Amino acid sequence: MKALQDSDPRQVGRYELLGVLGVGGMGRVYLGRHDEVLVAVKVINEELTQNSDFIARFRREVTATRAMSGPYFAAIVDHDVDAEQPWLATEYVPGPTLNAVIAEHGPLDTVSVRALGVRLTEALSAIHAAGLVHRDVKPGNILLGRDGPRLIDFGIARGAAVTTLTQTGVVLGTPQFMAPEQLQMRGRIGPAADVFALGLVMAFAATGEHPFGQTDAFGLGFRIVHEEPALEQVPAALAGLVRRCLAKDPDERPTPAELGAELSLGEETLDRTGLAVLIRHAGDTTIPTLSPTPTERNTVERPPRRRLALILLAAAVAIGTAVTVVLGPGGGGTPEAQGLGSQSGSPTGSSAPVTPVAPTSTTGQPSAPATSPPPSTAPPTADVAPVTGPPAGGGDGSSGATVGGKSNGSAGGSGSGGSSGSTPASGGGGGGGGGGTPGGSSAGSPSTPPPPAPKPTPTPAPQGTPPAAMTAYRATFDHGCVGACDMPFTMTWDVQPDTTRYDVQYDNQTSKVNKVYSTAGTSYHVTGPFSGDHVCIAVRAANQYGASAWSERYCFDVPY
Repeated sequence: MKALQDSDPRQVGRYELLGVLGVGGMGRVYLGRHDEVLVAVKVINEELTQNSDFIARFRREVTATRAMSGPYFAAIVDHDVDAEQPWLATEYVPGPTLNAVIAEHGPLDTVSVRALGVRLTEALSAIHAAGLVHRDVKPGNILLGRDGPRLIDFGIARGAAVTTLTQTGVVLGTPQFMAPEQLQMRGRIGPAADVFALGLVMAFAATGEHPFGQTDAFGLGFRIVHEEPALEQVPAALAGLVRRCLAKDPDERPTPAELGAELSLGEETLDRTGLAVLIRHAGDTTIPTLSPTPTERNTVERPPRRRLALILLAAAVAIGTAVTVVLGPGGGGTPEAQGLGSQSGSPTGSSAPVTPVAPTSTTGQPSAPATSPPPSTAPPTADVAPVTGPPAGGGDGSSGATVGGKSNGSAGGSGSGGSSGSTPASGGGGGGGGGGTPGGSSAGSPSTPPPPAPKPTPTPAPQGTPPAAMTAYRATFDHGCVGACDMPFTMTWDVQPDTTRYDVQYDNQTSKVNKVYSTAGTSYHVTGPFSGDHVCIAVRAANQYGASAWSERYCFDVPY
């Protein structure tokens, strides 16, 4: 558990907040207290409060959780969906996730897996009886409390008659623990999808490994759809049941009630052995505790998480539907989130402020604010005194050159016909510099004042061209994710010639955010997306002459 930071509230509803339990796709989860009773308070992210899709999902979670009854859920105890930042409070389960138990203690024995499976089948039976499908059964959503396992997080639970595909085309769930029909977006998703996920959970609990191997989320998705699970390490007493749960055809999987009956060895045996082991593991597993003195950074030290590189592909990876991204491991790092996006990296070129310029027109894409380029240096001017002196003999240079006075800039010139005196030189004066006028022939006639010199024509500003379009860049997720999480990423690129500014287009089609951000550096940090969002990105280079065309636009679903 993390300490509260300055940006965290201290009170939500009637609950005093004590620390941060976690961060999910829709918000932050706090440990709260009222009348000495502890609760888990889930507060929706502020930037999502104006998004109807997220509010609907949050309302769905409240409705789904309140519809559940039984000993294997974290019951909802309070909520305010209409608050400025909607929230709900559930029973606090002071226990680790199944993930944490397996990581610290290793695989469970056969009887303990049976005990776990029986409790989870009872939980699924209650969910399905309410007309819902959980859709996200996985080790990270199973808490092991003092009285046994609890199934949590109904944030994406949906009615059994509702199609798997959201209006924005985002599949809900965790790919590593999805059924084939979820991954392929095949029509309506029913209770059998939860049974498939439970089969994966039992195999993981019994072996400590995913039955479809170790690879990235989309690699596992491909194997789940097209290959058979590797169950050689699953104990023989469980392998047959697990294999039936993992049938590709939903109709061939057992119901939760059928599975529970086959897993049960008699309630007394399960309580005395398997359930007791689960409870003991829960008590022995290390759970981070709150530091009493919060600092500017999190007070609970955590090992650095692996970064997942978003490798942009030109070709789609097929698992029954088009997937435009693949995840792979990257380097370590810690995200620096500042609002929706923040600049990072070193500036290139001049350190002077960058003025946005009008972008190249691109249909369907936003553009940076258009401003005129800074004006060139004001054209030079000349103050010219008229000639009033008498004629000087028979000279014929009455207008031979600009005469005495002062000149500014380049307009003042010295013609060959005269100097800076007040009397025009005799003889034919050639036009001098930019300020002289052609010499003439006066034939001894009295001199008259020359007409004022015309204002010089400004020298045209030098012409140039915008930078060439960018052809390569990279986007890297800051961290991995178990479940639905905030998934910030950093875009980076090489220095482009003749460039003073880079524009990043960020189009989150799920949360309806479509903006352009500018930076003088070679990277930009985007902190808006979270798991399941459908995001499109592009970059372009710019200088004082304009902006290049946008790079090729890449779209992807933010992973779980």
